Amino acid sequence: MSNDLTTLSGTEEAVWKTLQDIAGDPRSPDRILALGTQSQKGGGSVRMVVLRKADPANKTLVFYTHRRSGKVREIERNPGAEALYWNADHKLQIRLRGTVTISDGPDDVWDGFGEGTRANYSASPAAGEVISHPGQIGTGPDQAAFVVLTLTVFEVETLWLGGLVHHRALFTKEKACWLAP
Repeated sequence: MSNDLTTLSGTEEAVWKTLQDIAGDPRSPDRILALGTQSQKGGGSVRMVVLRKADPANKTLVFYTHRRSGKVREIERNPGAEALYWNADHKLQIRLRGTVTISDGPDDVWDGFGEGTRANYSASPAAGEVISHPGQIGTGPDQAAFVVLTLTVFEVETLWLGGLVHHRALFTKEKACWLAP
């Protein structure tokens, strides 16, 4: 990471460049982010998701999931969510808060999936449903089960532990400021 994390503008630039770079590299282990939503059972619900796209101009992150997954039901009830990125090498944490929209998976993306990936989007059983053994896959690929989650970010908070003094910053539409770490 060559961006200057000691300035607000450098930090904000580093956030979106980092997210764009990792989303564009299918082999990057950094593409795995935590996504938190409001659980249907009360409290929070956090799971790991694969970052597919980051768009700095629109301040959005894109993830794919199964239409019948618990996270989709949670987002339908409350679209507020937070994504969390951590890079141990750079000692950088990025928290991205926003709202999630759910849309049908595009044909061109579906067409690019291999057979194994498509099998993860079966009509039945639903994601999270009890099955008899791990090899029990569903009734076959179902493109209707493939959806896109788009997190529109309204707040970014960073924490960089790489300097002599830790740096914490907050970015919203209205302001960019330093926070006490």
